[in-house]
Amino acid sequence: MKIKNPKLKISAQGRSASGGKNSGFSLLEMLVALSVFAVAASVSAGALLNISDAQQKILALRVTQDNLNYALDVMGKEIRTGISYHCGPDVSTTPLDCPSGGSSFTFINANGQTVTYKLDNQRLAVSKNGGNTWQYLTSPDLVIIDQLSFYTIGAPASDNLQPRVTIILRGMAGIKEKLKSYFNIQTTISQRLLDS
Repeated sequence: MKIKNPKLKISAQGRSASGGKNSGFSLLEMLVALSVFAVAASVSAGALLNISDAQQKILALRVTQDNLNYALDVMGKEIRTGISYHCGPDVSTTPLDCPSGGSSFTFINANGQTVTYKLDNQRLAVSKNGGNTWQYLTSPDLVIIDQLSFYTIGAPASDNLQPRVTIILRGMAGIKEKLKSYFNIQTTISQRLLDS
C-alpha cells in the first residue's frame, strides 16, 4: 500500500518511492540518544557538585587560616615583647617553666598588663586584666580548637636560658562533615629582651 504526498512520496514500509531511507529518527534511535544525554548530564552534574564542595572546603580552610593567622600574630607580637613567662592553670606572673605543657600562659606585656591566653569553649581566649574578663580571638563558627598547649622553657631568670614558649594548636574547620578540615599548628616564640 502506498501513501501519496505531493511533497514526499513515502511507502508504508518506511521507504520513499525512489527506494531510499527516511531522513527522520526511529523510536529506538531517539531512546538511545536520550539515554546517552541523560548519562552525560548526570556525570556533569556530579562533577559540578564535587567542584562546588571542593570550593567550599577551600574557602572554609582559607577563612580558618586567616582567623588563626590573626590570633597567632596578635599572640606572637605580645608574647615576644613580654616578660615573666608563667605556664600553668593559674593566673600568675611568677616565672615558671612547663616542659610537659600547660593549658594556659600568663606574662606581663610591654604595657605592664598581666596577659593570659587559654582555651575556653573550643576558642582561643585572652585576658588583659589578670583573668577578670576574657575576649575571644577565634570564632566558633569558623574554627573549633580541640587542644591548646603551651610549653615554656627558660622562664626563671637563674637558668641561663632565653625564655621561649612553644604553642601547639589542634582543631578543625568547617561545619558540614564532608567539608571538615583538620589542622595542627605549632609555633615557637622567644622573648625579645635578654634574660638577666
